[in-house]
Amino acid sequence: MIPGRPYSVAAALESGRASWTAPLDAVRLGPEDDETEVTAARVRGVTERLIAAGRWREGDPPVLVVFGAGCDVTRLAWLLRDLPAERCGRLRSDRSGNFPLRRAHPGEGPAIAAPGLLAR
Repeated sequence: MIPGRPYSVAAALESGRASWTAPLDAVRLGPEDDETEVTAARVRGVTERLIAAGRWREGDPPVLVVFGAGCDVTRLAWLLRDLPAERCGRLRSDRSGNFPLRRAHPGEGPAIAAPGLLAR
């Protein structure tokens, strides 16, 4: 790792109650690289390798891909729309999606974004 140089990392997350993870792919981003394009290529490559290895077959539940708050989730959903994957991403605290904020219950709780934030 080089301080100040971003990386795009893909890791497998254990589906049960443990917190097991395994790095699957990583690439260092160059100054001219588009982070979203690099991320999409990493996810596409990992998904295609999972399919080729027989770890996902037609009829299986979709692969769950979770993106961090720094990713452009909307653009990634578009770039990866043809994969057998369900895409989910965290929004940064200064983002609310395309919908106005509303309260969960009038006068109570934090403001939440309206439905439609999960990218499919």
